Amino acid sequence: MAVHQHAKYKTLANDIIDRIQQQQLKSGDKLPSLRQFCIQHDISMTTAIRCFEHVEHLGFAIAVAKKGFFVSLPLNHQKPENFPQFNGKKAKNALKPSTIKQLISQRLINTNAQQQPLSSGQLGASLVDHKSISACFNRALRRSQFQHFSYGDPRGNQQLRQAITRHFASKGLALNTEEIMISNGCIDAVALSIEAITKPGDTIAVSSPCYNGLLQLIALTNRYVLEVPSTDQGIDLDQLQRLAKEQKIQACLLTANYQNPTGHSLPIEQKKLLANFAQQYRIPIIEDDVYGELTHSGALPLPIKYWDHDGWVIWCSSVSKTLSPGLRIGWLHSGRFYEELLKQRFIKTLGINEITQLGLAEYINTGLYAKHLTKVNSYLKKQISDYRCFLQNILPNDSYISSPKGGTVLWIKVPKLDSNQLMIKCELDNIYIRPGDLFSSRRLYKNFFRINAGWPLTEDIKKQLIIIQKKIIIQLKKTNQ
Repeated sequence: MAVHQHAKYKTLANDIIDRIQQQQLKSGDKLPSLRQFCIQHDISMTTAIRCFEHVEHLGFAIAVAKKGFFVSLPLNHQKPENFPQFNGKKAKNALKPSTIKQLISQRLINTNAQQQPLSSGQLGASLVDHKSISACFNRALRRSQFQHFSYGDPRGNQQLRQAITRHFASKGLALNTEEIMISNGCIDAVALSIEAITKPGDTIAVSSPCYNGLLQLIALTNRYVLEVPSTDQGIDLDQLQRLAKEQKIQACLLTANYQNPTGHSLPIEQKKLLANFAQQYRIPIIEDDVYGELTHSGALPLPIKYWDHDGWVIWCSSVSKTLSPGLRIGWLHSGRFYEELLKQRFIKTLGINEITQLGLAEYINTGLYAKHLTKVNSYLKKQISDYRCFLQNILPNDSYISSPKGGTVLWIKVPKLDSNQLMIKCELDNIYIRPGDLFSSRRLYKNFFRINAGWPLTEDIKKQLIIIQKKIIIQLKKTNQ
């Protein structure tokens, strides 16, 4: 009987896949509900579930929470991304802060997410839980006391710090509430960490490519950046260790989960090795984990911080990517650098908006944040698939499209492309992308660009992507002439 059921669900799955390949079912179409599928084929719910899960496993469907299964298309096989390899063993190879500043496009400073959905890595408006957030903030405001309108604890509101601790404990990441400090978003937490553990003129190692906002931050704090090559397996640890032995770096600024712009994550073994590296060489790691909770697997990918047993990792994150950037709430876990960080926090600001912190604590404590993450990650998984399928059909055949398992951004390579020229041409049509060399102090990624897939793939966004594709084709034709 078990063998029969096994054959049955695979036979039904193959039938669905055949219909998709024959284009009777198209990408984005909703598959029948499980209950309807059971009735139509006279099968048990268990068989129906196994059938749909098998179709999903083969890449022909995406499950969306409370919506059902939708048709997807597996991308054609593409070679893994080839990261540029280079020697960063000498600090003088790192560009000066003034040089890095020149890489930051002033056109990208003021962005309106709704008008520029492809530019800024964030959720679309339909995925922001406006109603529940507003209700929680209203309740927090009604319950607030006089002290909440005065200067608060520089570390942040105790209720929020406890809420963050409980939230991550439920996901397998144990944190000490007393070592958590609230910040104005993740970038503020990173900036605070840089100021606390390094001094002007110090060199900070980053993986290449690196989010342009972090490169800009290092430049503005008058530190030097030293890029370490990425690999298909994470980061070049041999080179990082060599830099440490030669005392060429004073700190590291790394992202282990869903890096921006590549979307790739470090394997668990590398996370463990990096935690040991920090302790062995007494070189602090600032870990930017802002995309960590936007995971397609449903399970939190553990950060480097998880394996840090001696406090050498400062873990930074926020709700800017998961909930709303406008809340301007982030946090850091200080480890052994508590006193230095508290001093910086107290000097730079007397605290973060108390009412906003209370509202977010309410949202987390009521379980709404956990439910929101489940919903958002289900939608993002489908959106990433939709964008990748659409782009594969319109971009040149030798293009590379990243395959992230979390986050909101896609990293795209088109051989022979000048992505800076593409950006300029796109801006004429009010379409905004991020050119590849913004993500490096070495200008290594000229034929790459990054887009945000945090908004549903609407007809308007499809039109923008088609315009981008046409401009790419025009540029490549001129290049080949």
